Amino acid sequence: MQGNGASIILISPKSKVLEYSLQFTFSSSNNVAKNKALIASLAITKKLKVQRVTTYNDSQLVVQQFQRNYEARDPTLTRYLQKL
Repeated sequence: MQGNGASIILISPKSKVLEYSLQFTFSSSNNVAKNKALIASLAITKKLKVQRVTTYNDSQLVVQQFQRNYEARDPTLTRYLQKL
């Protein structure tokens, strides 16, 4: 199987830890994978009916694009940011 993956770690206020691994079946850049992981983590928290979420991301580019400090020029990243 080609592609790459990402990990998601969710920690509740009472320190309960949920870990998820994502395997993407398509080849993508690190930034695309990190955006997909963020989208997936928000989808999971929505299903769990979480009311407040704090996210951390190790990609300064992804964070700055999400905060609209940087413009996403890649059409795929633009679609992901719109979804977020």
